[in-house]
Amino acid sequence: MLRNFTICLHCTTKRWPGVLTRVHHDIPKVTRSDGSTFHLALFDGPSVPCAQSGGVLANSLIADFRYVHDEFSESNDSVTVLLSDPDKKDERIADQLEKIADQLAQMLSEGIAPAKRYEFDGNMLRCTHG
Repeated sequence: MLRNFTICLHCTTKRWPGVLTRVHHDIPKVTRSDGSTFHLALFDGPSVPCAQSGGVLANSLIADFRYVHDEFSESNDSVTVLLSDPDKKDERIADQLEKIADQLAQMLSEGIAPAKRYEFDGNMLRCTHG
């Protein structure tokens, strides 16, 4: 499994641009690929999610991952992950994002399309909807 790369081998072998875009350059570079059939990248976050009331959701962060898997489609699909009990230390958040990416990449490497939304408890992803 290729991890935290700058140029995506999955893309370049298909003659696509190989740079995976993030919303902001200060977003951690968290990427995964098998080099041939898929890539996964943290696209946005982690950020504080909004509650239905319009305020912020306490003790939570949200991360948006994007992936392409040749078996499913050639366009980006998204996965939103709610970190339900994040350790607010930057290095712990980074570790949690890496764990999330590993678990999503495992699904993709097994040919399983991830659901659209998950909750992450610090160790495991749990599907919340579709």
